[in-house]
Amino acid sequence: MNDTSHTQRKRSLPAVAWLLIGLLAGALAMTAWQARAAGSGYDPQLDVNHDGVINTLDIQETASAWDTSGDPTLVNLVTRGYYQTSATVPGNQALTACTAGYHMANMAEIQNTSALRYAKEVPGAVTAQDSGNGPPFSITGWIRTGVSSNTSTQVGAGNCALWTSNSAANNGTTVALQPNWLLTGSNLSPWDGLTATCSTPKRVWCVQD
Repeated sequence: MNDTSHTQRKRSLPAVAWLLIGLLAGALAMTAWQARAAGSGYDPQLDVNHDGVINTLDIQETASAWDTSGDPTLVNLVTRGYYQTSATVPGNQALTACTAGYHMANMAEIQNTSALRYAKEVPGAVTAQDSGNGPPFSITGWIRTGVSSNTSTQVGAGNCALWTSNSAANNGTTVALQPNWLLTGSNLSPWDGLTATCSTPKRVWCVQD
């Protein structure tokens, strides 16, 4: 093959690539239409740029990596999102407070914040003035405890009768990131736990499915 034919092939590649991208965009659009027709909702795993909307920008992000290769096992290193709702609810509404693709978090799911990503792009996610890309500190939210039905004032036990009660006589566990960084560590660090009556509207900690 001479240099001229090699150059011509190189020049033809972008057109081929754009054709394939167009076909991919059409296929994704059809898939999205079919999913919408079937009643499927927002899937955060398809939201490539994490802006809370699945649209052509996500397709462009994917297309820009066309024809690249790498280690497919690295997908397991994608950090899981979590956030705290800005809306407050009583204990019996905590299980349904999170947006699609997220669920009310168990303490064990979000305790190690260094392995997670604060999903501030989720509509309604709480941020503080100095949060940057991270979570707010000091703001308590309902959290699942991983124990049997309980209404006591013990932190880590009370769970509003498995999040079915909004009674002022019952209690549930809330947690917040501890703002005093000089305190001695505990088995809950970096979090601090409190209980609240199930009738008290509280924010909810959510984690990605």
